Amino acid sequence: MAKKTKKSKSVAAEVPSDADFQAEHDMRTLINAEKIKKDRGRMSAALK
Repeated sequence: MAKKTKKSKSVAAEVPSDADFQAEHDMRTLINAEKIKKDRGRMSAALK
């Protein structure tokens, strides 16, 4: 596990890619939005 963490850190240091970070952030935002939609659907269904 320690080796993996060290490797990913060095790769991140070698390649400072803001685009990749932004893409990952956007994906997480989309996933969270989908989760919220599903939760709202469950809530409204439970209230009915």
